[in-house]
Amino acid sequence: MSILVLAYRLMTDFFSESLVSIFSQCKICSKRGAKSFFKNNCVCVNKNPVTDFKTVVNRLRDVITINGEVLKIPSHLYLMLNKPIDAVCSTVSDRHKTVFDFIPRDFSTDTKNNALKCGGRLDSDTTGLLLFSTNGAFLHNITSPKNKIPKTYRAILRDSVSASDQLFYKNAAAAGLIIPAQKKSPEQKCAPADISFINDRECNITVTEGKFHEVRRIFLALKNEVTSLKRIAIGGLILDESLKEGECRLLSQEEAEKIFSN
Repeated sequence: MSILVLAYRLMTDFFSESLVSIFSQCKICSKRGAKSFFKNNCVCVNKNPVTDFKTVVNRLRDVITINGEVLKIPSHLYLMLNKPIDAVCSTVSDRHKTVFDFIPRDFSTDTKNNALKCGGRLDSDTTGLLLFSTNGAFLHNITSPKNKIPKTYRAILRDSVSASDQLFYKNAAAAGLIIPAQKKSPEQKCAPADISFINDRECNITVTEGKFHEVRRIFLALKNEVTSLKRIAIGGLILDESLKEGECRLLSQEEAEKIFSN
């Protein structure tokens, strides 16, 4: 197997999901009835019999048959939203608009098991790149700490930072800072982060964790404060600058794969 083919297989593994999840989405059987279904039917993946309904497959490359018939699996949806300020990452809110209010009805799905979900949530006062998909495994792989998917933010700071202090900020973040406690999150050490200044009050910062208010707490640890925060990239996927706040668009499979290629 060539290095390029191996790399592609490893990348597409981030899109893998269980057979029972696919069968539930396709209304073949419910998750509760999966054990009985597999016992009474011949399920094969790439012509190999499978008896475990938790078997992980990839709908992009694997052929699934049930009693000799190829299962036609619909494609997943992947969307990018330029999240506006004050929108909350939930399905219901009494005080704010939710991010789902900005998703056109054309992109909504009619079943609970195939509904759009958002991954890599943003605080209400943070704007920028937010992802949605019907592929729960894909969203989980983006947010799972073990995958260390980098997220890049554009931060505007309260206080200007001199050239010498910019170097201090960069080195301190790269070493991993002790960030202060905030609400229910205790004082803790965060993983190394990368800071790149644009001017004396504006910078890009890339983190690989998802600690509560992590970016804001990093700058608090540096005796500064974030006044505006926008996520501009997840992995190798960059926010489409043509999208105004509150606008979204579909992502192609190739664009979604960029997340894991960085």
